[in-house]
Amino acid sequence: MSFVLLGHHRTGSSYMLDVIRHNKNVETINEPFSMHLDFFREDETFWPDKQAFFSQVHDSSCTATYINDLNNWLNEKEYNVVRGFKETSLFEKYDWLISELNISNTIILVRDFRATINSVIKRNMQNSWWDYKGRLEKYYKYEVDKLDDIEICAYLLKERMSYIKNIVSNNEVMLIRLKDFFDDRLLFTEKLMNYIGLNLCKEQEEFIKLTSINTRNSTYSNYRNRHDVLLQWKDMLSRKDVERINGILKEELEFFGYFE
Repeated sequence: MSFVLLGHHRTGSSYMLDVIRHNKNVETINEPFSMHLDFFREDETFWPDKQAFFSQVHDSSCTATYINDLNNWLNEKEYNVVRGFKETSLFEKYDWLISELNISNTIILVRDFRATINSVIKRNMQNSWWDYKGRLEKYYKYEVDKLDDIEICAYLLKERMSYIKNIVSNNEVMLIRLKDFFDDRLLFTEKLMNYIGLNLCKEQEEFIKLTSINTRNSTYSNYRNRHDVLLQWKDMLSRKDVERINGILKEELEFFGYFE
């Protein structure tokens, strides 16, 4: 059995993967596409089929070999383990992804978009190698010079969440709202592990309890208390900024049950 965990960055996907991998019967890879193959991180083009893949990937023979090896690892039968990986990209390539890699289960993680945007801007990640402005302009044809950081983040999330909405609406997946997970981490971890064919173990319980006590403010720290994960955006974003985000992402907030 294999799985993929998909979530936009700053949604808690790294933490969720660490929760999963604390089970001794799980082996995982962190972002084998977007972290290890530059083309996948940079490209946000929709791929309807394998032919489109081979027509666009640079050095396709090498990349195709890499993907074939990854698929063999994910689906190897000799070892009694569940294997999977996390990605913060590839939403637009989901149909291709599950076909090419024979993935058994998909986990979708969604965080309140206001919290996500607050976290991105707090760390200036919109101007990092993710280049939100460039993506909006290149792939979604926005006039980005007229937009500020709040609008750039909100519109990019809107475009990328359109793919997630399509995945959730047309496939059998496990959708986890980060809010629900943090309301009862042990319960949702048990449900998550059952979904991929395993049980919650003692090591996972200990990891969850330890990381929920207090916050450590490094960018990729697993240590976050519930308030900082779920509610800090209310303290950081201005009322005007929240209203603008709500206006741009109203449909998405309603779809995922985050609209107040």
